[in-house]
Amino acid sequence: MVVPNTTPPPIFLDGEQRVSKFNRTEMDVVKIFMAIYRLPEQNVDLVFTANVPTVTSSQSIDDLTLLGVKGAFRICAKSLQIVDWGLFGDDSV
Repeated sequence: MVVPNTTPPPIFLDGEQRVSKFNRTEMDVVKIFMAIYRLPEQNVDLVFTANVPTVTSSQSIDDLTLLGVKGAFRICAKSLQIVDWGLFGDDSV
């Protein structure tokens, strides 16, 4: 197995999902933040996600709060370091 020197930078994506939960007719709005790390030497894509309910029947969060959550997510994703590359298996086995 070829082991890279460092964890690659993530590719960031975000989106929105509308879903009805707990047999309710109203749709909840969930913001989805995703970071993808391409690890071609291991033949793996590592995915880190966060789902943030932004509008539900009992609450909603404002744009400023959502911006803070997105910023915190990006900081966490950028700080991820793979320290045990053996986690992805060994091609020699």
